[in-house]
Amino acid sequence: MRLITSNLKALLGLSLAILLPLTATSASAAVIGTSFENESAGTQQLYQDTGDPSTDHDLVNYPPFGRNVDSTSTSVTAGDLGFNARVVNTRIGEGMTDGATVGIDYRTQDVGAYTDGIQGYKFADTDDLMVLEFDPVSIILPTLFEMDYFFSLTSYEADDVVRIFLTIDGSTVIPILDSTGLDINNLGVEGLWTTGSADLTGLGSSAVLTVSVDTNASFEEIYIDNVRFTSVPEPSSIVMAGLAGLSLGLVALRRRKK
Repeated sequence: MRLITSNLKALLGLSLAILLPLTATSASAAVIGTSFENESAGTQQLYQDTGDPSTDHDLVNYPPFGRNVDSTSTSVTAGDLGFNARVVNTRIGEGMTDGATVGIDYRTQDVGAYTDGIQGYKFADTDDLMVLEFDPVSIILPTLFEMDYFFSLTSYEADDVVRIFLTIDGSTVIPILDSTGLDINNLGVEGLWTTGSADLTGLGSSAVLTVSVDTNASFEEIYIDNVRFTSVPEPSSIVMAGLAGLSLGLVALRRRKK
């Protein structure tokens, strides 16, 4: 009996030792996102769109020396968030067929440094609407969305539009930044990294991040970095997992007693 009591105390102590840190910290949090570190920035300054500028179309990576605008299957690893770029004809011109500084970038003369790692994603001189859409992310658990963005310190035009938003379950739109109908120069976002965030808890089952930029000058530069969805199991589920482990231990002790 003394041995069983001793074992029971040890089991309780172990269960509490495991349970308390999990409920007190976010050690069990799962993070899905990207800092664009696994993509190629290439060796050429400009990205060259080879599509027809008069029609909406998907953008493709420009090998062998050009910067990537899409993620690739080999670059997406566990926890990495994939993304795909496309262009929408809004200005009835050359679009990015004459070259544009868009896609993965390591140059820091504008931003000083990236917020996570040594690369980010850049939009400049799109001359049309460039849309970057990320892979869907499950938000069944309590989930916090965060990302960093940077606007170069310059004079933006009235028809320049930047939108960063989340679409929940294909319908509900959660705006992170939307300059539609506003003067970007008055938003207080130029010349510094800003973190946009949204609590997605209870809003649905999946979220898709979209960044769209419509500008027409090379000095109108927008960068993004450190995109992350952080999901944390609810304390109740962690407690239940701990109690389940404790129950299994008690069953084992009863069997030993018999």
